[in-house]
Amino acid sequence: MALVLVQHLDRTHPSFLSEALARATTMIVTQVENGMRLEPDRVYVIPPNADMVISHDVLTLRPRESGTAKLHLPIDLFFRSLAAERKSQAIGVILSGTASDGTEGFKAIKAEGGITFVQDPSSARFDGMPHSAIDAGVADYSLPLPRLAEELVRVAGTRTSPFGMRRRQGMRTTRRSTRSSRSSEMSSASASMSTRRPPSSADSLAGWRSAGSGTCRNT
Repeated sequence: MALVLVQHLDRTHPSFLSEALARATTMIVTQVENGMRLEPDRVYVIPPNADMVISHDVLTLRPRESGTAKLHLPIDLFFRSLAAERKSQAIGVILSGTASDGTEGFKAIKAEGGITFVQDPSSARFDGMPHSAIDAGVADYSLPLPRLAEELVRVAGTRTSPFGMRRRQGMRTTRRSTRSSRSSEMSSASASMSTRRPPSSADSLAGWRSAGSGTCRNT
């Protein structure tokens, strides 16, 4: 499994996510440099002041636009590229975070027949992004951590379509989550991931508690 994490970052401050994740997983954690090719059993973290897309298993960085009032939506951008790259094999994950980044990207993944996960809003520090995806009807599963990681590993290992009863159960869980109470939000973060093959356990996902949204891709 290769994981690609995308966070909402201040353009001028360094990111310490790589160091934090390195303490939580046995996988190799790397801050992305332009043109990196995905390798299994690695974690790739977006650097500050950059947007990122994936094509032909290569991560491409783009400088963030400056001096614009347009919303910065790095998760939507990456999800759209993932959907175009992996089609029905794309798997997206949104964790704790404010606002709605990731929802439009989920729509792209769903349009290609991919699978989407959100963290159960009631278990998220900031529930805006999970709720946005649920309210838009583009979240297949809504689960608390670490159950989300465990189910993600199972799905990545068995990736069949349709998912049958387990997927329908996930949809029911998602619908129940829409009744969770919303909390006020002050900041947001996001993460994305891309899988080549399933990991041996969910332990390598333990560091996600501080991340906001993500994607997962099978080959």
